[in-house]
Amino acid sequence: MLKQWRLTCAASFLWSIWLARNELVFNKKRLSFDEIMFLAKLHSFYWVKASKEGCIVIESQWWSNPRLCVPCSKGEGPRFGIVWHAPPCGVIKFTVDGAARGKSGPAGCGGVLRDHRGKF
Repeated sequence: MLKQWRLTCAASFLWSIWLARNELVFNKKRLSFDEIMFLAKLHSFYWVKASKEGCIVIESQWWSNPRLCVPCSKGEGPRFGIVWHAPPCGVIKFTVDGAARGKSGPAGCGGVLRDHRGKF
């Protein structure tokens, strides 16, 4: 599993470089190293999450240290961190989170609805 995760991240990094090259060639827009790394982490997060159904990858931890989010095996969850707990059967759970930079800085929030099986 770890080897596949590393290959996915490497492919994501190369894909992000390719996209940055296309932005420069076709749109005359130069992406910074930080923007390329952001794209690489974003793509690898979605690719790792989609590659193994049933594995839990926690997005908030992915941004700070992706290596800690590698699922141990199907359905076991990450090695470290918070694990989502399912609601009772017949109940939908609405999980939300938010962040802000400073008192009047940019802010964002998001949420997800899931049933007792973790399905949307």
